[in-house]
Amino acid sequence: MLAWDFAMNETPKPERRFAEDDSAEPLTLDCDHILTCAGGDSDQIAQLCAIFLSDLPVHLESLRAAIKASDNHAAGSAVRNLRNCLTVFGAGPLTVTLDGLDAMLRSGSRSHLRRDFAQLQSQIVVLVPQVQRLFLEVARPSGYLQ
Repeated sequence: MLAWDFAMNETPKPERRFAEDDSAEPLTLDCDHILTCAGGDSDQIAQLCAIFLSDLPVHLESLRAAIKASDNHAAGSAVRNLRNCLTVFGAGPLTVTLDGLDAMLRSGSRSHLRRDFAQLQSQIVVLVPQVQRLFLEVARPSGYLQ
C-alpha cells in the first residue's frame, strides 16, 4: 500500500476512479493553470509539487480519521485543506468530488460518504503519478542529457 492510499475498506481500483456516468471528465493536470500559479518558474513548480506530495498523505489521513470517527466538522476541515492543497493543479473532477463531500458534510448527511471518499482516493491514485512526473520533469538540471 502506498503512503497516500488510505482506503476505508479496500484499495480503490483505477477503473472506479470516476463517477458512475461515462461522461466524467478525465483527471489530468492543468499545465496552464500550474504555470500561472507558479509565475512560469520551474523551480516554483517543483516546490509546489514537493509540498503537495508531502502534505497530501497528512490531509488524507485527517479526512479518513474524521470520517471513521463520524466527526463531520473535522472531516469538513480536512476536505477544505485537501481542496487548498489541490488548487494549484487545476484537477477539476477531483475538486468536484471534494465539493460534493464538503456539501454532504455541511448538511450532516453521511449516506454516500464512504463511497465518495473511495472515489476521491481513486482520483488521487490517478493524480499523484502525474504530479510526480511533473516534479521530475521540472526538477531535472538544465544540462541533463537524454
